[in-house]
Amino acid sequence: MFPLSPSLWLAVGAAVVIAGLGVAVKVQSSRLDACKAESAAFVATVKVQGEAAAKEAARVNLVNLKATEVANGEYAKIKGNLASSYAAYRKLRNANSGGGGMPTAPVVTSSTDRTCFSTAGLTNAMGILEAGVPVITEQGDVARTRLQGAMKWAESLARP
Repeated sequence: MFPLSPSLWLAVGAAVVIAGLGVAVKVQSSRLDACKAESAAFVATVKVQGEAAAKEAARVNLVNLKATEVANGEYAKIKGNLASSYAAYRKLRNANSGGGGMPTAPVVTSSTDRTCFSTAGLTNAMGILEAGVPVITEQGDVARTRLQGAMKWAESLARP
């Protein structure tokens, strides 16, 4: 065997350690570069997908806005038609309210089934009924119109 001095052993050991560290640094540097490239690709992909999602959201918002404008226009038209119908009905009802709307009771009737004992009470009850029915009808028509408008709006969103 070759006699080696301790300083030579230290030099060889240091060279081996330095070479090992050099290889480790090289491997870790290549891994770091690969991770940086992968991260950059991920960031670019996410940016592209985000921009595409923003464009799609803007398109969907525009479609929703147009559908809402159409539905609001239809609702306003129907509401105007209903208002004119109710105005005409009120005018007709008020025109007929002057005479009371009830015929006078005959003095003698052939059957007690046809006798009205209180014409004023019956007239009053009919007046209350005639005043209440249009209010309920208007409320129902408004609710029905709004529901139909909402359904049309929802259907327009479902269509591509």
